[in-house]
Amino acid sequence: VLCGGPEQERRLKVLFHILDVNKDGGICVNDLTIGLKKLGVHRTETELRKIVKAGDKDLDGQLDFEEFVHYLRDHEKKLRLVFKSLDKKNDGRIDSQEIMQSLRDLGVHISEQQAEKILKSMDKNGTMTIDWNEWRDYHLLHPADNIPEIILYWKHSTIFDVGESLMVPDEFTAEERKTGMWWRHLVAGGGARARPGHCTSATSRH
Repeated sequence: VLCGGPEQERRLKVLFHILDVNKDGGICVNDLTIGLKKLGVHRTETELRKIVKAGDKDLDGQLDFEEFVHYLRDHEKKLRLVFKSLDKKNDGRIDSQEIMQSLRDLGVHISEQQAEKILKSMDKNGTMTIDWNEWRDYHLLHPADNIPEIILYWKHSTIFDVGESLMVPDEFTAEERKTGMWWRHLVAGGGARARPGHCTSATSRH
């Protein structure tokens, strides 16, 4: 499905109505927490704050429908690029070998069993391959939109364990992402710089 088509518009409208828990026309962190739980999706408050902050153009602490659609369309485009980069065979599907190869290219070696565990977490139809729709739905309401952050998401979801010695910083600077320093940090076990969220819950409404 092409980005921005009528199917996408319908899908995002349904999603917005589910997540707008108090039906006030805007989605705040509190709405996201409750709405995603209904969908069986767990996100930390920090992750949800990142989503709202990234899409909140008028800085009112919530996403109206227009902001929601704009953010998710942009996010889908980035997820599509990551999907294409992992789809080595260019057949519209990702299999365990492609996940292993992509991680190996970045210096992380996982077993086929671990790669299959990653696949199973996203695979809705039991094919042991991931198509674009499965990939998109799994990552859509998570702020990660590039390979290093998506790998951290997999790791934090305890989908795979890449070894006790691997210290993963929770956030990478733009410079580290650009230069590849993020990966050297990760592989070398370089200082985890988890920064505690300093936002208050003032914008949350019940």
